Amino acid sequence: MAEDKTEDSRAPRSDDLKRYIEYLQKQIMVEGTGDFFEGQTAEEWVSDTSNRTERFSNSKYFNGPAVSQYISDIAERFIAKTRFETPMTAALFGNTLAEVRSASETMFKPVRQIELLTATSSTCSPSAFPTNDIHLLFIGAGTASYCNYWAKAYTAVLHAISVASPHPIKSIEDMASVFDHNDSGLLLAGKLAIHYAFFNTALGFGRIDQSDDYLPTRNALLNSIETFVIAHEFAHFIAHEHFPQFSGSLSTDESKALESCCDEIGLSISRLAGMRSGNPYNFDGMGALAFYYSVKLCEDTRTLLKDLGMIPKELHGRPVRESSHPETAERILLIANALVDMSDPEDKVRIKSLVDEAAVIFGTVSFLVLAMLADGALQRDAEPHQ
Repeated sequence: MAEDKTEDSRAPRSDDLKRYIEYLQKQIMVEGTGDFFEGQTAEEWVSDTSNRTERFSNSKYFNGPAVSQYISDIAERFIAKTRFETPMTAALFGNTLAEVRSASETMFKPVRQIELLTATSSTCSPSAFPTNDIHLLFIGAGTASYCNYWAKAYTAVLHAISVASPHPIKSIEDMASVFDHNDSGLLLAGKLAIHYAFFNTALGFGRIDQSDDYLPTRNALLNSIETFVIAHEFAHFIAHEHFPQFSGSLSTDESKALESCCDEIGLSISRLAGMRSGNPYNFDGMGALAFYYSVKLCEDTRTLLKDLGMIPKELHGRPVRESSHPETAERILLIANALVDMSDPEDKVRIKSLVDEAAVIFGTVSFLVLAMLADGALQRDAEPHQ
């Protein structure tokens, strides 16, 4: 395994770098959320995290001593880089970043040092800031909550399929039959999309309890989503250092081309990371597809609710997607095609079948959520979820 080159949080930093980091954290912060993103002390984080994990103590999948040791190790190493930093960032994403770096170094020359920093944006996407010195990666609670909630929603859908359908899903009728037996995942997806449409974040959605039997699938799917998201941002550092056509000021078309390039590189890296860790959802690209299908559903839900007059006027100007990014539907198609193209010849048929089945599963969830909203079946839930 390649040496992990992520920054040691105890290493000294110049005052200029600290000021620049805090400036960026203020820039990406949504107005009025400063109190939420004020950093935690290590002691506060340990107490909060221990309380959160206690409810899993009776799970057969929960290793209490190992979790307690991991929490203690993170807290011991934590030194706040700015007043917005929290130990949660390294705890949730430090290992994944190290795995992504290690996988990337079998394909590309190593990139420079990376600072893993707490994002103060509440949206689903992290932010990569390539520089000619230390690269900066901002990620935090917005990404963590989004990935976790959608992993729960799609896990509920996959569980319902495993119970109701012994055969591969090939049509919307197959999915409708599944949801006749268990529509909990569909309804959760609808409520999540509504919440995101209103607030542009999954934060504040509330607690969702699921059966202990869901945990292996949910954890694997969650890991695959987070790995792809981080691998995509990591690809921006690769492009900055190794692809001169993407350096300097870019036009809108060039920016979109860069995003597409990072999607493909991120997919390649996350597949290799999945192969190494034994996570099939990573290797088969399901994390990337789940992420972009959920993003598109949130976008489409907001557009529909706005058209129905259900989104407050003060939120009408909120951008759904950055103009420098491709349409989400284009990104889904790129991922689907790239998965087949980058597969070994003997595996192309299997991967193509999985991609087609994923399109039916995720696509049907999106279609039915939007149909229920348009018909009024979900409109009673079209209020902030408490």
